[in-house]
Amino acid sequence: MARPLTSPFTSVDPAAAVPYYADICVFDRAAIASNATAKNPRRYASGVAYVLVNGKLSMRGGKRTDVNAAKVLREFEA
Repeated sequence: MARPLTSPFTSVDPAAAVPYYADICVFDRAAIASNATAKNPRRYASGVAYVLVNGKLSMRGGKRTDVNAAKVLREFEA
């Protein structure tokens, strides 16, 4: 049975009332490549078009946006 969404990218488990978030990466499979090196480990990969973190665009058209929607996970229960 499908559950209603509270927003396009966040759903709620009705039993626990805990929100779940999703990260989505849209990339060109033929163009994806790592640009990181030992001296520059934070270089972005080529071929990544869009990245959504918790439903917000953090990368658009291959360029980083000012949005930082990530949440740090302190505890995780499997």
